[in-house]
Amino acid sequence: MRTGRTIQKIERRPTGQAELPVFADDHAAARAARGQRIIDNRTRNGPEAAGPWRSKRAFVFDIPSRRHSRLVQHRRGRHKQRMSQPSRPLFSVARQRAQRDRMARLPASANFLAPIIAETLLDRLAMVTREFSRTLLVGAHDRALTDHLRGADGDLTIIEAGPQLAADNGALVVEADAIDLPLASFDLIVWPGGLDSVNDVPGALVRLRALLAPDGLLLGAFLGDGSLPRLRRAVMTDGVRQVARLHPQIDLAAMGNLLQRVGFTLPVVDVEALTVRYGDWFALVRDLRASGLASRLALPPPPLTRAEAARIAAAFAVQADPDGRIAESFRLVHFSGWAPHPDQPLPARRGSGTASLADALKSKR
Repeated sequence: MRTGRTIQKIERRPTGQAELPVFADDHAAARAARGQRIIDNRTRNGPEAAGPWRSKRAFVFDIPSRRHSRLVQHRRGRHKQRMSQPSRPLFSVARQRAQRDRMARLPASANFLAPIIAETLLDRLAMVTREFSRTLLVGAHDRALTDHLRGADGDLTIIEAGPQLAADNGALVVEADAIDLPLASFDLIVWPGGLDSVNDVPGALVRLRALLAPDGLLLGAFLGDGSLPRLRRAVMTDGVRQVARLHPQIDLAAMGNLLQRVGFTLPVVDVEALTVRYGDWFALVRDLRASGLASRLALPPPPLTRAEAARIAAAFAVQADPDGRIAESFRLVHFSGWAPHPDQPLPARRGSGTASLADALKSKR
């Protein structure tokens, strides 16, 4: 289920200089995925294979020669071995931990996204009528949210990827897609950002689903697809090396499908459109670093040169409004899902309806 969206506008004033970040690119990830499909298509050796790749491989099977047969089987075995090797992780665990610990050293006001996400999550949690006695918080970067959950009745367990941030908040140091806690041990799991930067998104959701007791609730948010469009255009400007600079992002449809596939019931996914107006590109860079949204790629691109940074800043400034400020968009995707329970409402069985929609529409004419 997807609901409507709300739009907020925020003014962010530049206060100083910032170190330039390195980003990753969702277009590069899409090209890699398409390339992988092409490789898979090339490996089809049966008679149903089509296209120019068949001319050299499929005909080998028609030659009644043991030497050719042994050669083909040997090559196929080598190809299977290469394809079965685990894929390289997209994000670096070490870089993520360093970014999380950097957030621990910054003042709470530096991360402007954290209180916005926390407020929305707490508002949605307040609409739930049941009580939660065992809560798991994924991420300890928002001290106000942590204190609020600690003040509620029940036990609170916190997991955090950053060792320093975990030590400051009494959290367990663990990645979200590598949680090893007792099954069905929580009634509520709150994840205020970070799902979009784990290496195994379906695996992380499967683990959280297993940690929930029957009728338990998963509630979270992350920066979704369509965010930072002006920054994306700026980094693609002429004179800047065309390498991966922005992380791939998850859209609403994909998130809804993931929640259903891993076994959550009553899933809800919606987006909150947040518009933030900046004086220059460097102010946006500071916000991204303070919010833990800089690059986490396992194989990062080369750092920007001074000339490339200047070109990006100029391309970003060209997109300014008449007052000289640049309006950048953040799309916060909020999601929730429940662990199955017999007492939950279920959709009616297909074909069980007794009223005709056609008759109902005719009566209004």
